[in-house]
Amino acid sequence: QTQDLRMQNRELAALNSVSYAISDPLDLDTMLDRATVAAVQAVEADGGVVVLLDPTSAQLLITAARGFSESYLSSAETVSLGQGIIGQVAQNGQPRVTGDLGDDPWLSRLRDEGFNAFLCVPLRAGESEGGKHPIVGTLTVVTQAGREFDAHEIDLLTTIGNQIGVAVARAQYAVDLRETNVQLEEANVELRQLDTLREQFIQNVAHELRTPLALVRGYVEMLARGELDPEEQKVALEVTSRRVQVLVDLVRVVDDPSEVTGRYVGISW
Repeated sequence: QTQDLRMQNRELAALNSVSYAISDPLDLDTMLDRATVAAVQAVEADGGVVVLLDPTSAQLLITAARGFSESYLSSAETVSLGQGIIGQVAQNGQPRVTGDLGDDPWLSRLRDEGFNAFLCVPLRAGESEGGKHPIVGTLTVVTQAGREFDAHEIDLLTTIGNQIGVAVARAQYAVDLRETNVQLEEANVELRQLDTLREQFIQNVAHELRTPLALVRGYVEMLARGELDPEEQKVALEVTSRRVQVLVDLVRVVDDPSEVTGRYVGISW
């Protein structure tokens, strides 16, 4: 019982450590770096790595690591979904543990780093509409000693993987939300610009209407009062006809806004 109590206390301490690592409002890389350290310490491993799934390319990319050399990390290849042990865990969501790294294309090189055993668990996010937990990546821990991870360690790391998965989904949602807000703000700026152009357009049209309307009205009133002789009446009708054509052109512009490209609306008299 004493041994079980110690194990439970160690597991609770590990979960609290991971919870603290992912609860701070940090950027995703920093949060995963701290969570990886906590996961490695939780199962007394010698190294750990988090890879996240890029849903667009279906590639798993190293995002955080501890206990690996820089040369290993810089030369590590990406893993496709379903490829090798890590790719399979990301695809089917089943933890994998072994004391033999075998011929896995990604893990076999760990022997050069001095590691001999590994445990890989999925990073599960919150439930989707179908009731399933989407997998956003994997968490792998490795040891130099050729020991098997026991059932308690597998369950503990699986729980930690779920914690990290939810945190990753939350962080990615925050990034998506910020990008959406930026897009909305850009759209609002464009709408304000369009509204300004609309107001300018209305002002320009109103300005262009005043002159021909004033001339047409003036000549019509003089004709109605009989103030013009035949020659003057002829001139008045010609001028009125030209001004009416100006009004027709303005109506055409208003009726077909595609002819307006933000420039000043002007009509030749």
